[in-house]
Amino acid sequence: MMELWVSVKECTGAYGFPVSETNVRNKLENMVRGRSELRRIRAGTKAFEYHISVLPPEVRAELLASRGLFETSSGLITLPQEPSRIAADDLERQRLWSCWESA
Repeated sequence: MMELWVSVKECTGAYGFPVSETNVRNKLENMVRGRSELRRIRAGTKAFEYHISVLPPEVRAELLASRGLFETSSGLITLPQEPSRIAADDLERQRLWSCWESA
């Protein structure tokens, strides 16, 4: 089982979840009712966090994608990071420099 935990704040406004933290907390509490192993206190805080397995697949996919992960039947895959964009002035500088080098 994946060892990923989410907070109320992370789930707020996610697909199919309320935008109010209180309502999200209530919804998550209903999802883990009777399964205390799926809820724990976040280290160093008073806040609870919930195991990602209690979430519906759509919400789980959204939250995993925000962490750069994708869930498959064989486990989690780390999504490739988008390459950093080169600023327009850097491109101009590179173009000018290439002209200088070829002269």
